[in-house]
Amino acid sequence: MIVTGDDQAEMQNLQNYLASEFEMKSLGDLKYFLGIEVARYKHVSVVSQFMHYPNEDHMGAVMGILRYLKVTPGKGLMF
Repeated sequence: MIVTGDDQAEMQNLQNYLASEFEMKSLGDLKYFLGIEVARYKHVSVVSQFMHYPNEDHMGAVMGILRYLKVTPGKGLMF
């Protein structure tokens, strides 16, 4: 499970609660998620360098992925 947010105390409270209900361990800071490198700037996680400044090329890529998923039900994507 990936826990993220901007309130460190609340995130710690959630992790403590989950640890009391389930067996879990911390795997450290997130480096990659679904094949996307996670960068951290001033304690804020940014999943993609394009997240804040998407352009038409990015939208085209998203539409291509959605078209693929629509015509290939049950196949999914692997990163």
